[in-house]
Amino acid sequence: MAEPAKARRWPVLSAACQRIVAWWKSPQRRQRNATGTMMDRVYLLLLSSLMLPSVLLRIWLVEDHLGVAMRGVPYLFFILLLPHVVIKYHSSFYMAHREVITTLTLLLGMFTLRDIAANGPGNLFISHGGSMARLAMLLMMTGHAVWCFIHSLYHRWSPNWSRLALPLTALLPLLVGESVCHKLLAAPGILQPLEQLHTAMVVAHGLMLPPGALLVGLETEQDNSLQQCLALDGYLLVFFGILLPSFLLGCWERREWQALAGEERAGQQLTERELSAHWMPERAAGATFWELYAYSCFAWHSMHGLQLLGWMGGTAG
Repeated sequence: MAEPAKARRWPVLSAACQRIVAWWKSPQRRQRNATGTMMDRVYLLLLSSLMLPSVLLRIWLVEDHLGVAMRGVPYLFFILLLPHVVIKYHSSFYMAHREVITTLTLLLGMFTLRDIAANGPGNLFISHGGSMARLAMLLMMTGHAVWCFIHSLYHRWSPNWSRLALPLTALLPLLVGESVCHKLLAAPGILQPLEQLHTAMVVAHGLMLPPGALLVGLETEQDNSLQQCLALDGYLLVFFGILLPSFLLGCWERREWQALAGEERAGQQLTERELSAHWMPERAAGATFWELYAYSCFAWHSMHGLQLLGWMGGTAG
């Protein structure tokens, strides 16, 4: 009697758990993981071959910072171990736990690469050129929002999994890891494009607020460059690393499932269990501007609020 009582008390959570369990056991998941395993091996081999010479060896041999280069060794060992040992000799284990392993790969990579970007030699932000657009691109690269976006789309995580994995892999390094903001603020001539970018974001995301709130937002922290940087770094990582890929994965999953649901499998209709494993809200299929704008506003105001509360203050490095 305990389980039905819990289901009645938490209907949304219970339904979500049932969908995740049904998806985890579904044949579609096993088929997708079997197809994606060899693609993952190519991806990991390419990633390790790029990271070793372009990041670690350059930092150690060219820029003479062995301590910083050693911070990337555990991650490099991990992404070398997966294709050469785990996938090669234990492919069935990898297929059965592919989502967990790829999530751990992304999480470890986010911590490692953000740490190297924050503490490594050199400063990419000196190439901002006074442009707020270029500054935004540099923030996305050094904060690794772009890599989080590419990683999740490449592995084609199910929306059921991406709703759990993407917030973990993006928010955990953001809240407890290193920030690149001290590197950004050390770049000459950075304050003007930083303020311009922050002001543009406040105005762009203030359309859903009362007029008075927009004026307050423009006046708040206009002289605090560190807070501006933290808010921008958090927004770019949350929107491009969590919300946008989750939205796109949901649209793709819905489109594939609609095509599959219209067919008969071995002369029989899809079972209730198979349908529940790929449940998606109907409106997830429509990629509209206002939906994305609402997600963007949510990311901006959430990160701005966390930064104001001081929850991101420890990430400044």
